[in-house]
Amino acid sequence: MLTFTNSRFLYFRRPMNIDSNQSVKRRSPRQDRAFAKLELMFEAALRILESDTPGALTTNRIAAVAGVSIGTLYQYFPDKDALLLALVKREVAKTFVRLDAIAGPVQTNASTPAQPEREPSEDWQSLLETQVQAAVRIMLGALDGRLRARKRLLQALAGSGQAHLIDEEIMTHGLNFMTTSFSSNRMLSGYTPKLDFVQSFVLARAVSGALRAALLHDENLLQDTRFEQALCRLILGFLGHRTGVENTTENQASGGQSR
Repeated sequence: MLTFTNSRFLYFRRPMNIDSNQSVKRRSPRQDRAFAKLELMFEAALRILESDTPGALTTNRIAAVAGVSIGTLYQYFPDKDALLLALVKREVAKTFVRLDAIAGPVQTNASTPAQPEREPSEDWQSLLETQVQAAVRIMLGALDGRLRARKRLLQALAGSGQAHLIDEEIMTHGLNFMTTSFSSNRMLSGYTPKLDFVQSFVLARAVSGALRAALLHDENLLQDTRFEQALCRLILGFLGHRTGVENTTENQASGGQSR
């Protein structure tokens, strides 16, 4: 997984090109003042998406709401689509930083002090349920719960042909999270499976696909507790039954002789 020391520092390390024939170096926000301007522009775009009509989102409107000149905006972004892509990438990274933070204590090495023994079913199931619910709520609450802006961002990126870039970003982060997050917790180690690439891919796609479909169908589904519970059951069911599926496969491979 990509590691970031500060999620605001994302995706502006390289100059952006206006087209394939002309390379224009754009300012890299290495100073606090520059980051503050970026935050103003991102926030302005979100406010417009949340409260105005989709057609109101223009670079001039973003600059006006942000309180910066249009020239300043173009110092960082060649167009509106580039700004929106950077905004979504920043939010994806922030979301996964928050997701990583709920994983709890991580297994390190043999020098780590041994943990007290537990009864097999004493606490790991409730801990797993708590962590999964916290993870789902973080995913549902992205962009501070501004559902209309979130839906319009998705639609705008799809319209500009950039939605696949966000899919790649989500899968890069999501595969790592699904592979290591729950099994890395000392309290869950030995009880929850460490998913391999294929299993992580299926689960990450299932969750991200459900979120995307809900946004496009009716963004208010993300505030429905039944939708939250269904996502939790999806993840818990996958984690809870993986070992059983593998055992069944092994039994079939050995001629079904296991008891």
